[in-house]
Amino acid sequence: MKKLSIIMLIAIIILAACSTGEEPKDIVKVTITGNGLSLFSETNEHIEDREIVLEQPEDIEVMIKALKKSPSYSGATTVDGENFKVSISYKDDSSDTILLWLYPKDHIGRFQKENYTGSVFLLNEEDIQSIAKLMNVKEVQ
Repeated sequence: MKKLSIIMLIAIIILAACSTGEEPKDIVKVTITGNGLSLFSETNEHIEDREIVLEQPEDIEVMIKALKKSPSYSGATTVDGENFKVSISYKDDSSDTILLWLYPKDHIGRFQKENYTGSVFLLNEEDIQSIAKLMNVKEVQ
């Protein structure tokens, strides 16, 4: 039942964002925060903790595309906690929070529902790098 709930949550997010194949109209912003860790950087080792806010449709689409394409995974995972929380805010003032493990140098990326229940979804290499690139660009702005 819990697995079905996470699949339904992701399906709703995807349908809301991609129902017409155009820009995500129901999502107004995506906020990425480090979970007590400094945000990584491919070019700089010392970055202060802060949040990254995505409000441009093309930036939001990078995250939604990654969520949409990610297959569920039922095998063993590390016990390390997530290093990011992704809050998806909708036009109706509701929101969803997804936990994100993102380690682009190690080619590792996955996400799961905020309360650690349900399936784990694996990001592919292309999406790991796209999200990392987007986060690096946004943290220097």
